Amino acid sequence: MNLMRIIILVAAIAAAGLTAILVRSLVSAPETVEEKPAIPVNQVLVAARKIDIGAKLTEADLRWQEFPEPSIASVYFTKSRNPEAIRELMGGIARAEIFAASPITPGKIVKAGDGGFMSAILEGGMRAMAIKIAPESGAGGFILPGDRVDVLLTRQVTVRDESGQNVRDIVSETLLENVRALAIDQTVNDPGAAESGSAKTTSSVIGKTATLQVTPAQAQTLASAIEGGTLSLALRSLERKEDPVFAAREAEAARALEEQRKKHGAFSIIRYGAPGQFRPK
Repeated sequence: MNLMRIIILVAAIAAAGLTAILVRSLVSAPETVEEKPAIPVNQVLVAARKIDIGAKLTEADLRWQEFPEPSIASVYFTKSRNPEAIRELMGGIARAEIFAASPITPGKIVKAGDGGFMSAILEGGMRAMAIKIAPESGAGGFILPGDRVDVLLTRQVTVRDESGQNVRDIVSETLLENVRALAIDQTVNDPGAAESGSAKTTSSVIGKTATLQVTPAQAQTLASAIEGGTLSLALRSLERKEDPVFAAREAEAARALEEQRKKHGAFSIIRYGAPGQFRPK
């Protein structure tokens, strides 16, 4: 074997060794993965279930849900900015329909005291009308928003006494029955909401104005009566069922008065034991 062949053989062996070392290093080298920073998240207040328009919010209607920080709008309620949002929004009224898991925004909720709250708590087709009252004509301040009342009109009338002389007297009549009180002055919190912690408990409210929920026809009746006398409120019992004997007696009395009015054009009034006649003008 000559020297040239020996040199070629050694070179080939060296090349093969270098190739094996290079392949081994490439296979065993760990792949470098660039770690991306984690996206920050925050908890956003969302609807726990579908909330219909006009519905009063309860704790079961709201919950916190994680949202990526970049996707959180400035109008959303977040737990970092508004930790007491659930408690503060309880008792509010949904201004629009809110779907489940949708973020809650101030524009979707009307809270007590905010503009538009009165229209939000009104039942469909009803109207809100304010009348002047005095402490003695408002059950001493114990008529609260949410109570049911009767509206009475007291006025001066001309009656005829036994001698046939016309004298001035005061009569009262029930204009409306079982009307819902929406507010006393600016107090509109529902006493029932206090049980859930969304409103402060109110023992009494002394006010000069009562806002009532009435039908359009009842609103016209009130508007006509406001200038004709003094309006008073009579608080009704929470018991919805009326005494049937009492209701029958009242109905019979009203029927007798109506028959007398049609027959004689006047009502009999007993004043201090003396009968008189009231002729409506």
